[in-house]
Amino acid sequence: MGRVNAETNRWIPATGDFHGAPPREYNCCVSIPLQRLQQFWPLQILGWSVYTGGIFVSMIGRFREAQVIAYNLVFLASMLAASFVLRVICRRLFSGTAGLPRAMFKAALWSGVCAVPCGIIPEWAAAIAGEDSFNRMALLRAWGPVVYSAVVLTAWSGLYLGIKHYRFFEAERERARQAEALARRARLQALQLQLHPHFLFNTLNAISTLIVECRSAAANHMLGQLAAFLRVTLNDSAAPEIPLSREVSNIKVYLDIEKARLGERLEVKFSIAPDVEGAMVPALLLQPLAENAIRHGITPRLEGGKLTIEAERAGTRLQVRVCDNGVGAGLRTAQRGLGLANTIERLRVLYGNDHRLAVRWPDEGGCVVDVEMPYSTSDIVVAHEQ
Repeated sequence: MGRVNAETNRWIPATGDFHGAPPREYNCCVSIPLQRLQQFWPLQILGWSVYTGGIFVSMIGRFREAQVIAYNLVFLASMLAASFVLRVICRRLFSGTAGLPRAMFKAALWSGVCAVPCGIIPEWAAAIAGEDSFNRMALLRAWGPVVYSAVVLTAWSGLYLGIKHYRFFEAERERARQAEALARRARLQALQLQLHPHFLFNTLNAISTLIVECRSAAANHMLGQLAAFLRVTLNDSAAPEIPLSREVSNIKVYLDIEKARLGERLEVKFSIAPDVEGAMVPALLLQPLAENAIRHGITPRLEGGKLTIEAERAGTRLQVRVCDNGVGAGLRTAQRGLGLANTIERLRVLYGNDHRLAVRWPDEGGCVVDVEMPYSTSDIVVAHEQ
């Protein structure tokens, strides 16, 4: 179950409805009779007020004629009453799965039926006001107003059904968008969780190597750093995007693990522009890129190497770069690995085609991974059309 946010009229699912941490709020529309009435009455009042104004303009200079006043007042009252009858009929006729033309055809027939009393009753009222008899000639005169009433009521029905049809498909599009957002969120969480066993296997393998080499102090330090890294990354596992400053903080914990294993063979440099520290980036964006650079570029070198992580803003774009001065070509076989493939897939799910990831190997050696994505300081993931 869940609840309705009283301020925004949006449905907020309960925590138990989701696996993992619940989303803060979903933009699901709550369909309740009160909302329908609030939307119907302003349009109804506005439309008939304009129509009434037109009738009274046509009566200028004839306000002393009792028959004219009686006829027009009763005609307006009859048309207004007929619109409420047609509203009930149109609501029964309308079905989102059925075609609008079919509902319109039936509504036009019912408009014709409702137009009959709207044309006859005003003639009867005018006859009473003029102290005349309601005879056959008065009944024949009523057929002109009947046709006119049928046209007006058919137009009213068309507007009502058209608005209802539009609202129905807008609601369907919103539901589809919400379902797509939920599916995207589930997919991102699955991809993020996929990284943990992959990273855990590599780290435990490194710890095992340290133990075999009798470097128990380094192994113990690495276990402590591993616990710290898992703690911060699991806290962010439910969020598709986190601030860059937090992502950098997380990657520093991971790099401490690698430094415990490689020692002075690993040099790390950060170059993060101050104005992008609040920019939103995919959670665990840097870790698989840094891991690939260290594992396939720096580790194979006897003297080790340098890892550089840069981030800057270029207009409406955020540019992130992870580069190393390692063996370079060693990453060519790694680009099909889980870490980089996972990153590419998460970028695609989050941003559609509105991102870029490029891997290149400079002539002087090493490897450079450039990632470009929309610059945003909001943690709301925008659905980009594929």
